[in-house]
Amino acid sequence: MTLDATDRKLLRLLQEDARRSYRSLGESVDLGAPSVHARVQRLEKEGYIRGYHAELDPEKVGRTLTAYVSIGLEGGRKGDTPRTEAVAEQLRKDPDVLEVHAITGEDDLLVKVRTTDIRGLERLLLRSLEPLEGVRRTTTNIVVRTLIERATSP
Repeated sequence: MTLDATDRKLLRLLQEDARRSYRSLGESVDLGAPSVHARVQRLEKEGYIRGYHAELDPEKVGRTLTAYVSIGLEGGRKGDTPRTEAVAEQLRKDPDVLEVHAITGEDDLLVKVRTTDIRGLERLLLRSLEPLEGVRRTTTNIVVRTLIERATSP
C-alpha cells in the first residue's frame, strides 16, 4: 500500500495527539468518522502505526541523564549479525536502555540510555555492558542538552 496525502496527514495528526476522535480527525482531512476509522485500521494493519503510547517527560519521572554508548565488539567481521543480535538481546533486558542500533564506523553498536544520574549510568555500564561476552570497548557520550528530538515524519 502507498500512502496518499490524507494518510500522511492522519499520521501527523495522530502523532501530535493519538487520543483525537475519528470525528475530529475527519474534520481535519474532510472525511467522515467511519472513513477515518477505516483508514486508521488499515494503517495499523499494514504496520504504519506500530502502537499508541503516552510520551513521558524523562526528567519528571527521574530519568535526568541521557547518554549514548558506542560499543565495539571483539573479532569477527563488521555487522556480524549473530553477535550483534546476541548483545542487543541482552541489552533489551535493561529498562535504562532505550535504543540499540547497529552502526557503521569504528564501533558496532550505538546504545541510547536514560538513567537517574551519573551513578545510575555507572551501574548500567557495570551491570549491562561489562559482563557481556564479546564487548571489546565502550565509549560513552553524555547529553548535556537536547536541542531537537522528534518522532519520524510520515
